[in-house]
Amino acid sequence: MAICKSLLPEFEINIGVTKKTLECVPDDSIDWKAHEKSDTIGEVACNLDEFPGWVEATLTEDLWDINALK
Repeated sequence: MAICKSLLPEFEINIGVTKKTLECVPDDSIDWKAHEKSDTIGEVACNLDEFPGWVEATLTEDLWDINALK
């Protein structure tokens, strides 16, 4: 079994949890920070939203250059 097929069930569960988490972020609190050095809750939400694309790319691409994304 390919690695991506074995990870798919866990990924699908976590996508549901991630969606519920993103839905809990109120629009008027998008700039809230848990600590002054922390990212805003909006930035954290954006990272969660982008995660599925990163997973797909890392499992399907032969080369993953993280520096190209900067």
